[in-house]
Amino acid sequence: MEIGMVIGWAIAAVFIGGIAFMTVRGIRHLQLRTAVYNHLKTLQQAQPDMLLFHLYPTRFALETINSKAGKTQNVMFTFSPQAIAIYPVKTPPEAIFSFAPEDVRWFGRPEAYGPGRNEIWLHVELKREWVLVKLWLGQVQMMDFVRALKPLVDPALVTAYRRRRPYIHHGPTAAQPAEQDIHGAWSLEPTVSLYLMPRYLLVLHDEAVQNLIPLDSVQQISALRRLDAPQANGLVRFQTRGEAYAFALKDYEAFATALAEAAKRTLEAPVMQKQKGKDGEWDDLDE
Repeated sequence: MEIGMVIGWAIAAVFIGGIAFMTVRGIRHLQLRTAVYNHLKTLQQAQPDMLLFHLYPTRFALETINSKAGKTQNVMFTFSPQAIAIYPVKTPPEAIFSFAPEDVRWFGRPEAYGPGRNEIWLHVELKREWVLVKLWLGQVQMMDFVRALKPLVDPALVTAYRRRRPYIHHGPTAAQPAEQDIHGAWSLEPTVSLYLMPRYLLVLHDEAVQNLIPLDSVQQISALRRLDAPQANGLVRFQTRGEAYAFALKDYEAFATALAEAAKRTLEAPVMQKQKGKDGEWDDLDE
């Protein structure tokens, strides 16, 4: 009986301790959110055109293409015509990442608007680095964000945003630029990385973008085995309006298929909806 009572008391102590820990943790988190929010409200008062996105569950993740991806974390962020600045929920309040709307090269929502958490992807070019920004917002906040973003970016991005899903992303994948001589033999250059996204094919060395190929100029795409080296990596060949390209890579057929589909979509008319459809999608002309 005494052993049973001791075990019971131990279980009760662990339970009460757990509740106390969660309570202290919750209070601490609330204090942090309040401190960051108050700081951002001060910034907003000094810049009336700034929007503040602070409501839970605002989350953020960052991936530098051809480098490592960062962890997903709770954040708040500010939005203005000058910059989008991301703030983690910690003190002292300090932006961990910022970029201007003019740095955005593409944006899109993988899923239709829906209740709860909504996701958006933004491709951002900073100097020669290419980063993928992922944000998760509540439905109303997401609508506000997209509505505010559209007038500040190139109209071509709004057209691309309205195109049908799923958006095509492929890579980064290792590849070697290839050149054929007059005898049909191929010579390969040092390895680069290819990354395919809805508007461009990126050629990267380490984290730097070496070449940015607009997909709306890509045509005559083919995937082929090398006759001079049948066991080597296959080739993806294509042309743009002013240049011919060839790359040797392992999964050459899959990459050529993705490239052809992505290039075709850049020539398609965007999807226009006048009202909320059966799939839950809202009219992107307004939202």
